[in-house]
Amino acid sequence: MTMEEIFKGTKSFKEQVFEKVQLELNQFGLIIYNANVKQLVDVRGHEYFSYLGQKTQQEAANQAKVDAKVAEVEAAKAVAIREAELQMEVEQKNASRQTEKLKAENLSKAIVDYEMKVQEANWELYKKQKAAEAMLYEQEKAAEGRRATAEAAFYGRQKEAEASLYAKTREAEAAFYGRQKEAEAELYAKTREAEGLVALAKAQSTYVSSLLGALGGNYNALRDYLMITNGMYRDIAKINAEGIRGLQPKLSVWTNGSGGGEGEGGLDGGAMKEVAGFTGCCRRC
Repeated sequence: MTMEEIFKGTKSFKEQVFEKVQLELNQFGLIIYNANVKQLVDVRGHEYFSYLGQKTQQEAANQAKVDAKVAEVEAAKAVAIREAELQMEVEQKNASRQTEKLKAENLSKAIVDYEMKVQEANWELYKKQKAAEAMLYEQEKAAEGRRATAEAAFYGRQKEAEASLYAKTREAEAAFYGRQKEAEAELYAKTREAEGLVALAKAQSTYVSSLLGALGGNYNALRDYLMITNGMYRDIAKINAEGIRGLQPKLSVWTNGSGGGEGEGGLDGGAMKEVAGFTGCCRRC
């Protein structure tokens, strides 16, 4: 270290001395607990430290002046800066007020323009709405007219269908009534006819029973009698005559040899006698 460094930095010098001396004393087992540098004193006739002290004091005084001047300059600078800042704040506030004023004016104008445009748009919308309402009204009226026409046509067709259905119903009822009456009449006629047939059958049964009783229960005589009375022999003879007309047939009669006996293909003589007697009895009655 130089003498000037030792003079200016006694603390640093003390620390270095302490460390280096302690290194030398360590080999003897000695320890330095404290060490101080009381004062650096010049040798008579050599005022080096006094000169350094004066120099240091002068430098300190000069530095104090410089610091004072710097402090004065910094103060003036700070004042100027503050004044500039205050001026800037004032100008900013003025500009802000002007801006706000312009904004308010522009906003008012914009609001007026907007309100005018809104009113114009509302008017246009109102006109379009009225036109649409008028068109809708016309369409509704036309639709009502078409609906009324359709309803009238439907009502007419419905009434026609109802009239046709009523007429067909009445016609069907009349036809059914007619068929029912015809069926009833036919049923009545058939019933009467059946009753007549039953009565006829009963009468014929009674008549045949009476004949059979009168003929003494001889069924052959009853047969011959019925055939005679119903003209069956006459019809047979007529048919045979028609069959041999224009021919010369040869007729042969066979008998069993007795005048009153039954011949082959002939009639029972006894039955015929009974029939003859019954016929005579009936004629007399």
